[in-house]
Amino acid sequence: MKIYASKPLPPADELVKILNKEFSPRYSSKLFGLGKEKTIMVKASTLVGTQISIRNNEITVQGTVSPIIPVIAMTELVAIFVLFLGWFSREPWKKLEREVAVFLQQRYN
Repeated sequence: MKIYASKPLPPADELVKILNKEFSPRYSSKLFGLGKEKTIMVKASTLVGTQISIRNNEITVQGTVSPIIPVIAMTELVAIFVLFLGWFSREPWKKLEREVAVFLQQRYN
């Protein structure tokens, strides 16, 4: 889901603090990735998370499996198991994605 911000966006590390303050008891947020363009991961559980990327005035929010699962999915059997779990846990991903996207849209649009 893409959100076009009309207000100035904070740096990623500041946005992590804002998200932690807003969703603190239910979700955790942290920076993820290497290099200058890090993304923000918002986790609801081990399997349910959403990834936030910021570029200029565009915020992309995408429901995804938490980052630990792809590391575990190194073998073919585990990869198939992860895909199977992903199919059945798609609705919680979409719910979290919508909730975070609505918050960001209301705050920065």
